[in-house]
Amino acid sequence: MGFGIRKREIRKCRAAPEVPAVDDFKRRLFTDAFSRAKGDYKIAAELLGLHEKCIHRFLKSLNLTHLLKKGPTF
Repeated sequence: MGFGIRKREIRKCRAAPEVPAVDDFKRRLFTDAFSRAKGDYKIAAELLGLHEKCIHRFLKSLNLTHLLKKGPTF
């Protein structure tokens, strides 16, 4: 007799259904953070309380990669 979860009880995690209002909120949140950070993803990550690598994943999933700096601006 073992403790824990039985094999038949284990199910794959499913992603939550997409909710347009949530994605819109995330887009506004990231756009505002990048605006305040003047395009610097490290500062935007700090403002959002996220790790720098998470920023890239979120931007890609929300089709916001255009917010990333392309290079130095003078």
